[in-house]
Amino acid sequence: MFSLYFLAQEKAKKIFKDLILESAQYNMQINVKKTKTMVVTQNEGIQVKLEHEGEYLDQVKDFKFLGSYKSADGDCTNDIKRRIAMARQKTVELTTIWKDKNVTSALKISDEVDGLGSVSVWSGGMDIKEIG
Repeated sequence: MFSLYFLAQEKAKKIFKDLILESAQYNMQINVKKTKTMVVTQNEGIQVKLEHEGEYLDQVKDFKFLGSYKSADGDCTNDIKRRIAMARQKTVELTTIWKDKNVTSALKISDEVDGLGSVSVWSGGMDIKEIG
């Protein structure tokens, strides 16, 4: 366990150092207060301490990236459940449109596809596990 921790720590430090050097070439700086670290592993309790300008970066267990929640254990079940709930909520919101006799069927289908497309498009690239 110690050697695995040491390798993870050293590899993380090297990647972070490379990030700092590469960003400096483009006159960009790392904001320590906004930059977080996350170790993705099934072994809980692994801490990687990265330091920049005398301050340590915070390590988080999960975060939102491009509309999708990432977790330290690599599990995406909560994100899938959240997206299904969003799709259900959108369907409930569209119930009044579906029941309205003054709205044409073509418009109803168009509105349904537009509304749910943004909710479901992100699930295409995920590893889906059985829920329940």
